[in-house]
Amino acid sequence: MRVLSVSLLALAAAMPAQAQDGFPIEDQISVIGSVLERSPANQSLETLGYDQIDARAATTVIDLLEISSAANITTNSRGETLVYLRNAGERQTALYFDGAALNIPWDNRINLSVIPADAIGGLSVQSGPASSLYGVNAAGGVIEIAPQRAHQLGSPGRLTLSAGDAEFSEAALRWAGENYESDWLFAVSHLEHDDEPDRLNTDLERTSLFARYHRELTDTTYASLSALYVDAGFGIAPAIFDRPTQGRQRFWRYPDTTQFLLTARGGRAFNASTDLHATLWYQEHDQQIDSYTDASYTMRDESQVDDDQALGFRALLDMRDVLGGDLRLSITSLSTRHVQSEFSAGSTRPAGEAFGDRRLSFGAEYERDIGDGLTLFGGGSLDRLDVTDTAGRPQGDDFETWNATVGLLWHINDSWSVRPSLARKARIPTLRELYGTALNRFLPNPDLEAETLTHFDVEFSYQIGETEWVITPFYWDQDGTLDQINLTVNGQRLRQRVNAQGADAVGVEARFSTRLSPMLTLEGGLTGMHLRRDDGVGLNEERFLSERPELIARLAASYDITPAFNLGAELSHRGQAYSFSDEDVFEPLPGSTSLNLSARYQPAGSQWEIFARLDNATDTEIIPQLGLPAAGRWARLGVRFDFGG
Repeated sequence: MRVLSVSLLALAAAMPAQAQDGFPIEDQISVIGSVLERSPANQSLETLGYDQIDARAATTVIDLLEISSAANITTNSRGETLVYLRNAGERQTALYFDGAALNIPWDNRINLSVIPADAIGGLSVQSGPASSLYGVNAAGGVIEIAPQRAHQLGSPGRLTLSAGDAEFSEAALRWAGENYESDWLFAVSHLEHDDEPDRLNTDLERTSLFARYHRELTDTTYASLSALYVDAGFGIAPAIFDRPTQGRQRFWRYPDTTQFLLTARGGRAFNASTDLHATLWYQEHDQQIDSYTDASYTMRDESQVDDDQALGFRALLDMRDVLGGDLRLSITSLSTRHVQSEFSAGSTRPAGEAFGDRRLSFGAEYERDIGDGLTLFGGGSLDRLDVTDTAGRPQGDDFETWNATVGLLWHINDSWSVRPSLARKARIPTLRELYGTALNRFLPNPDLEAETLTHFDVEFSYQIGETEWVITPFYWDQDGTLDQINLTVNGQRLRQRVNAQGADAVGVEARFSTRLSPMLTLEGGLTGMHLRRDDGVGLNEERFLSERPELIARLAASYDITPAFNLGAELSHRGQAYSFSDEDVFEPLPGSTSLNLSARYQPAGSQWEIFARLDNATDTEIIPQLGLPAAGRWARLGVRFDFGG
């Protein structure tokens, strides 16, 4: 029960170290345990193991997601760094940390740039049709984060110190331990820097704490408790437009934002064929947004304070040998509350407006081997969202929708496998999309409907020796696409979210890794697609979806000059994309290719290591969104000290 399925090892081709880390059953990268990893619907998982995470010297989750062949990462005008999988909407992507949903339910997304990486032990990305058991709003993919476990680490303790451009500095301390029945981990870090290269008002200060305790209660029962706390303050870059009519600049700062996630997990094997796994979590998110009059950031004109709470529960029953196959049943519930206060500078903060909802999902999935290496699988779920509070604003209807996945997994031989799958997924609008105003930038629309995504792909996987590759042609069609239009209300230019007629995409995702020699390893991936939106205006005018590049590609090389000294190089490419401006036109965003460099030095038998990174070494202009270029060249140097071993 402590080993990943052979089929997963064959298919997760992006990163060769992933399958060798050996996560225990309850902490393999899946919503509830290894149960969903065994699901053929999830056999296209792209995973990152601890050794690769350790080698990357990442500071945030974003540094790790950049490796994914499907991930389009961008920072929006609110300063939120988000990820799109195969260019599906960011609110369609579900994110889990230690089995619990990690997001702000008010908007079903979270700023990934403030989530630390120092306690992460594994990460996976599911970009295609995922299992039906993930719950509400996992239409566009799933990202799973597993914390470190003591058995993964080379030594119990580690101190990391690093410094770099823009007055960057970070200090991180980790301590882990284990005995026969238990293991534990404690990690603390502090990071700060001034404005990023070429980006005004992008300073950041972040402190994080993570603690986890796991215990094997009996031979058949386990339990764990974990807590994550992040406290950050930062600024966001104001957009730079060629013309004032292209858009409104946001002169915002977040003086204080906190994230707290408490997770309790447990599981029991009732017999050789039946397991029950459960997760209970509580989340709090608080933030303040200060809006200023101009880029001097000296005169505040208004503020917004948000307080969010969420209580979630998930249970999954795994029954093997049911009518010759495996049956999995799940129930997921989430209750959320968002309290928002908006007030002008110099005025007293009001009590705030309260919004809330309840979400419930019932899922079932079945798979059966039919011989000759063939496995049939299928599943479905019913999702419901009831709006419980709208702060007195006109309330729309509650939401009820369904999801389904069906497919075939064919292991042709020890090297080849093919997995076609078809899914129908739904994404329910968030409370912010329905009722939010974003400091008088949006006009609410409580009559929004759920958008639906029909997703078909065929994954071809090959592995022999230390060479692996996966090629996945895909097509998705989206109905009721949630998008934005511009309106003029009482002389003020506003945006409003609406259900567009739809969108569709045809493309291919590919990834590979190979060892060319004992010293040289190559790996990389890409997602290329043709993506368009039909807005139903006039003669079905063809339009784009904002900030979705036609091509995302990455190629990385790792070369061991000596056993102690490693050099790395990474090319990253973003193809052309478009942004929708306030002038009701799609402005083209140029493509770009950037180079990242890295180095590591650790003498044999030593307890210390020196590492260095040079991101965007060519100082390439990268523009993921209109008026919001990414950071320029950025150097970082650090040292690690391991102890306690």
